Order: sequence, then C-alpha cells, then structure tokens
Amino acid sequence: MKPTEIPPSLLAETTRCERRGWLSAHDIIVAPAPGQQPEKKQHMPNLHGDWIYEVRLPSGARLDGWHRNERVAVEYKTEEPHMAHVLQGWAYALELEERGIEHAEMQLWYPASMQKTITGLAEGMGLQYRIAEENDIAVIWLNSPDLDFTETIYRAVKRLQELVSKTAPPGPKPRTAAACQRCPYHDFCHFI
Repeated sequence: MKPTEIPPSLLAETTRCERRGWLSAHDIIVAPAPGQQPEKKQHMPNLHGDWIYEVRLPSGARLDGWHRNERVAVEYKTEEPHMAHVLQGWAYALELEERGIEHAEMQLWYPASMQKTITGLAEGMGLQYRIAEENDIAVIWLNSPDLDFTETIYRAVKRLQELVSKTAPPGPKPRTAAACQRCPYHDFCHFI
C-alpha cells in the first residue's frame, strides 16, 4: 500500500495512539462529544490573497489552506504540537508531489501562543520555524532539503499495516494519560 492511499490523518492518529488508529482504520469513527469539541479553527487568520480553504486530495485528506500563486499548502492545528502533525504534513507533501504538484511548500501553522512547544518540536526535528506575530501564528516548514521524510512515511505505513492486520486493537493507555482525557475514543478504551 502506498502512503498516498492512506489518509494522512490516520497516520497521525496511529502515531499518537495505536488503539485510536486501529479503531479508526476499522471504521469506528467517533465525533467528539459536545463538551469535548475542540475550539473551531479560525483558518489562516488575517490573510488576504489567493487562498483556497478545505482542499480535498484524492486520498480523502483535506488541506486546510492552499495558496495558488505561491504553491503553499497549510495544515492549521489548534492542539499541542506533536510529531504526528509533522508526519501528517509530510504525507500531504508526498501526495501532492505524487499527483504532479511539484515544489509545493508544506507548512504547519499553530496559534503563536504555543511558541515554546513549537520551538521544541521544530528544533528537535531540525525544522525551520518562525513566529509570524503580524498574523498571530507560528509556522513550521516541512520542506527541509535535509530531511528524508519519504522513508519516515513508509515506515509509518508499514507500522499501520501491521497494526490494522491484527484482529483486536492494542490495549488502552492508562486512564490518567493526558492525551486520553479529551479523546473522542475515550469510551472505547475506558468503559465507565
């Protein structure tokens, strides 16, 4: 299976939590409960120009933004920066390239208030980043020429294929795991 045949969000889910990835891959899709709804994304605040929002790719993935003239693809996140977001962005970049959209610049955007964790993630992975105070966003560039993200994507796909081939999901994380508290799959891991 090629990475472009798998929605990048599924790769990201599996990187964060294998149980959630297994459940999602087996068509158990859970919408967040009303009290757990993440705050609504404010797509690319204060931007002007040739932006297109909610661009669907053949894999079923959705880019949050695409700038036609500059060939910039954006994934906008409002949750804590995580390596899974980088993996998801790399999968988008690979799909764009394999679909003939070469030299597209892939970026992750976060609210600028997350500067400390964004800095740690970007520096830890050797990625360029910038705080764009004029737009109140932090940008991580995912097109560093030093990174061989293709190999990382294929490893993630292989891990996902091995996981999905199992007849039962992996065990749940401890009930106290911070990431589990707001997860819409919480009830599938910790029955009350």
